[in-house]
Amino acid sequence: MTQLLERAIAEAQKLPGPEQDAIAALILEQIADDQAWDEAAPHFHHLISVYGEWANAASLHGGPRARPVPPVNELRVPKEPLMFRPAFGTTANVSAMLERSVNRLRTTHLALGLLPGLPPALTRASLDRFVSEVVPELT
Repeated sequence: MTQLLERAIAEAQKLPGPEQDAIAALILEQIADDQAWDEAAPHFHHLISVYGEWANAASLHGGPRARPVPPVNELRVPKEPLMFRPAFGTTANVSAMLERSVNRLRTTHLALGLLPGLPPALTRASLDRFVSEVVPELT
């Protein structure tokens, strides 16, 4: 993905910046310390399975096919790259993942994705921690 993005920027002869094209990164996050993966994995699995189905439907018209989605218990350490790399875990882990992602892709905008089906109380707790603990650390 990074190589594709870099090639597109080079071909357009533009660099992202305030007056240039924006580059947004979608980050799926769940902050919940030790239990974040256990809470989020089934919902993340559902989300990437649906996106995979859409990608495969599009492949019928010439687009690339999505890789098979691994079982829920293999998502944390997948054997092959996933469609999305989620940011689940402690505040420190999520902050570090965001920093790496933003720097690697020269991101100008961050889009925070929430997981469908996750109980609202867990989503709210994660969002509250994101706003109070992660956002102040973003540069």
